[in-house]
Amino acid sequence: MKCFIPSNVKRETSNEDLKVYDVLDNEIVTLVNKEKLAGAYEVEFDATELTSGINFCQLIAKKFRVQRKMVLLR
Repeated sequence: MKCFIPSNVKRETSNEDLKVYDVLDNEIVTLVNKEKLAGAYEVEFDATELTSGINFCQLIAKKFRVQRKMVLLR
């Protein structure tokens, strides 16, 4: 899973919060929750214990918030 933390200023940091939720808005896992510099990052996500279906990935970094739908097929 690739993440991009936007910034207008180089070397600016923000608390990155990357979580995965199910369709009922229950948190499944927190992938990242720490201070990061703006830029592109890659996070490994092991979904072997999840069943097939739709999940959501949400990234919150400072004033930036994005949510994406993920479909897991077995």
